[in-house]
Amino acid sequence: MLKKYGNVDLQEVNKIARLNLKRIKNINKIYSSLKIKKNYYDLVLVADVLEHVKNPKELLRILKKNIKKNGYILITVPAYQFLFSTKDKVLKHFRRYNKKTLKKTIDEFTLVEMSYFNALLFIPIIAIILFNKILNINYIKRVETTPHPIINKIFFYIFSFEKIILKYLNFPFGLSIYALIKKW
Repeated sequence: MLKKYGNVDLQEVNKIARLNLKRIKNINKIYSSLKIKKNYYDLVLVADVLEHVKNPKELLRILKKNIKKNGYILITVPAYQFLFSTKDKVLKHFRRYNKKTLKKTIDEFTLVEMSYFNALLFIPIIAIILFNKILNINYIKRVETTPHPIINKIFFYIFSFEKIILKYLNFPFGLSIYALIKKW
């Protein structure tokens, strides 16, 4: 999808994930470490990564060296620490974010845009998470599988509709947060 905007490189520390990524066409290079090109990228996408890193500010400092002057980093993270659950532990998350905690993490950049997203499914999903959390139900295997194709298509349309809404307004809540930040 990103290839239509220019060259795409990937960085993945997990060896098995790197092997799977090699099957994707139009990827220039797959790096195993952050020792990548300095002042080279217009955009770095950090999708659901910061919650896995002990020191996310340090990771962002490293990435800052890799983007061009006036380059961007697009970040997505899971929202709300009170939703931290067994799923987060299994996925090796250190934390979840709210806008305030994410702003502290990205304070060495210029914030261009930030919003919660996955808001239309917020109420049913938060109810399920809290129900499972209160009753100490291990639901990780069920939530990490692809749902029935019809259910998956419904979720796809709901989630896609948010993209239209986000062009005009920011959500005051959601299951995730995105931030577009700029190097200064």
